[in-house]
Amino acid sequence: MTRFFFLVLMVGSTSLGLGQETGPAPETGRVSVATDPSGADLFLDSLYLGKTPLMNIIVPVGKHAVRVVYPSAFSWKALAKVETVLVAAESHQSRIIEMGTHAVLTSDPEGGRVTYQGTELGKTPLFLRRSSKVTGELTVEKDGYVPQKVSLDAARSSTSLRLQPLPETLANAAPEILPADYDLSGTDNWLTYTSFSSMVVSGVLSAHFKHQANRDFDSYLVTKDPALLNSTRRLDNWAAVTFVLTQVSFAVLTYVLLSD
Repeated sequence: MTRFFFLVLMVGSTSLGLGQETGPAPETGRVSVATDPSGADLFLDSLYLGKTPLMNIIVPVGKHAVRVVYPSAFSWKALAKVETVLVAAESHQSRIIEMGTHAVLTSDPEGGRVTYQGTELGKTPLFLRRSSKVTGELTVEKDGYVPQKVSLDAARSSTSLRLQPLPETLANAAPEILPADYDLSGTDNWLTYTSFSSMVVSGVLSAHFKHQANRDFDSYLVTKDPALLNSTRRLDNWAAVTFVLTQVSFAVLTYVLLSD
């Protein structure tokens, strides 16, 4: 009986000792990753960590692959770069990764010629993607409209421009709308109210259609659903028509007020 009790005590003590044994804590270091521009998807090896910048990520020592994708891993136009970091114990590796230039440029009306330093890049809507940083200004031109410039330094990932008709375009259109021999006697009041109301309503509708078109286009960039692209084009056409109506109404209102 004494031997049996002693044997049980020995086995229990051995088991308790084994359960308390732990290996040495794994050695780790830290990694900080930022991108220019920020907001890229960050993967460490095969693990998604979030949007850059991410600081003081604790990782095991050794070699790791840092992969950044801008603007998103779910975008088919995204830029991706991979760098290798070698992490030593208690070290801190810091990386700033240049993601180049990525921008979407649209205009109302579309079809504007986009040039950069005298070189034509294409027509709006334009998807601009460069692996290196591009600085300076883009110029958007369309016949009958005032040229506009977009600074790439301040441009967002998606930029939309509303092109303004040239002043002579409106001046030439006024005689066709209101011939010189048109009799305005006794009609100034209702014509003033009508043109003003038409200008306000068509302007609001144009802004509404353009806003909806931009939303559908942003959704199309993510989903690539052809129906969203068709909807964007249809809404852009409606926005263009109502915008022209706004300009015509403004020309009529100006004519009536100046004739007084």
